[in-house]
This record gives sequence, structure tokens and C-alpha cells, in this order.
Amino acid sequence: DLIAEFLATILIVSWMLWRFGSTSELPMKVILRRMGATRPAVSVYIAYVAVIHIISLALTIMLQKSTGKVIFTTANYLDKDGNFLAEKAADMLLLAPIREEFFFRGIMFSLIYRRLGSIRKENVWPFAVLMSGGSFALLHSMNFLNSQGHSKLYVALQVVSGFVIGSFYTLRFLSTGCLWENIVLHMVHNAFASFVPVNLQASLLDISFLLPAVATVAIHLMLARFSYQSVQKEGGFQYNVIELKTEAASRLQVFLDAESDLTTAANNRSDAEERDRGGVIVKNEEGKDRKLSKRRGRKGKYK
Repeated sequence: DLIAEFLATILIVSWMLWRFGSTSELPMKVILRRMGATRPAVSVYIAYVAVIHIISLALTIMLQKSTGKVIFTTANYLDKDGNFLAEKAADMLLLAPIREEFFFRGIMFSLIYRRLGSIRKENVWPFAVLMSGGSFALLHSMNFLNSQGHSKLYVALQVVSGFVIGSFYTLRFLSTGCLWENIVLHMVHNAFASFVPVNLQASLLDISFLLPAVATVAIHLMLARFSYQSVQKEGGFQYNVIELKTEAASRLQVFLDAESDLTTAANNRSDAEERDRGGVIVKNEEGKDRKLSKRRGRKGKYK
């Protein structure tokens, strides 16, 4: 089963990259190179996130023990008989981060970025970051339909944190130009988040649940802000999967040229029809075409 999980992940990622490459007219090896697959790059943010999670986990356990409500559990790694599931652990800690980072940060963000780049010329990437984070949250919202014991509170926590953390991961991708850091960050987060039971039952006012949840979102918001500022700095934007000056800009120009050709053809057709009816096309003071009827006035001029 574990080998099948690895093979399935390789096939899924390969298919996604192939499909993306076919729509972008780029070879798969070029896409992989632009996503940083051939040049691993990480930053100190991995250490930041790891230390923050360790401290948060320790403080949360202490808080929950003091209140007599220990929420964290290892049940997500076990089957119904209490046996350890190696394939489930591998999927949560390794395979899922790889699949999701290649899809949401590598491909989904690139598609959104390219599409927005064909509509507007400036400040495209911040909107693409938010939309990418929204798509990541939307994926987790599908767990509301899950019949395998996911509580609504657990899924709501996934959606809110998914939007913030997904946006943060996208900003890290823009800052490093490489998916490796995202994958490691995702692994670290999943390692700690896996201790939260999927059937989480707690009151929204329960401090043993509320404090860790709010702290997780707030910390990632802070890290996202720092990453946003670093991307805004000169030379801080390292993303190059889609180059708007070439791919999106050329697509935009083709669209504008086609629209201009259609407008010109429509105007020529309208002028021809007017001449067929005996009309005359002259220029008014603003330089715009003005159509005059063939019908003459008393002085023989066109009205």
C-alpha cells in the first residue's frame, strides 16, 4: 500500500505538470526548473515555523492538562484496532504536502496569475496570492461533505487556517522561487496539525481550543506579512514560472489585436452600408465620423 501511495503521487504530479505544460506551451522540464525542483532553496522561515509549532504544542498541552481537557491525540495515525498505519502517516507527512504544493502553489497560482495578467497590467500577484489561498481553503471545505467523522468545527478550523497558511505558502514561493521550502513548511505544519482529532468537539469559547487556534492563525498572518514585505522589496520577487511580459502579455496583445480587427471590420461594414444608401461620411470637430443623410436642404447642402 505504501509503494502504491508513492507511485500514485508521482503519477498525479506528473499528470498535473503535463497538463499545465500543454496549456502553457512549455516542456515539463522547463516547468520543473522554473518551480525550483532542480535547485532546492530554503530559508530561515522553516526554523521559525518549526520552533513556533514546538512551543505552541508544548504550551497547548500544558494548558489542556491544567483545564483537564486534553484534545490532542495520535488517533489519526491508527486504525480502528489501534494499529499504526504507515501509509496514512506517509500520506499526511510527505505525499500530501508534495501533491498540494505542486498543485496549489506551482500550478493553481500560476494559472490565476497568468489569467489576471491578461486582464490588468500592474499589481497582479497580490490578488493571485489571495485567490490561491482561497482555492486552498475551498479544497478543505469539501470535508464538510465527508462522512468519515470530520466534525464541522474541525473543518471550519481547516478552512480558516487553510486560507491564511495557503496565502503564506504562496508568498514564500514568490520569495524563494522554489517549491522545496513550501513542501518542508507543509510537512512541519501537518506533523503538528495531525494531533488534532478530526472529530474535534469543543466550545468556541473553550480556552483550551480557542487560544491555540487563534494563535496559529495569528502567527501565520504575521509570517505572511513579513513575506509580503520581502516580496515587495526590489529583487524580492523570485517567481518565474509564468512571465507576464512574454506569456500573458503576448496573449493579451493577441486578444487586443483580434478585438481591434473586429471593431475595424464592423466600422468598415457600417460605412459601406451607409454609402450604399447614398450617405456621406465626414469628420466632425472632434475628429469622429459623422454620417449625413443624402437628403438636401434649400441651399443644396447636406443636413
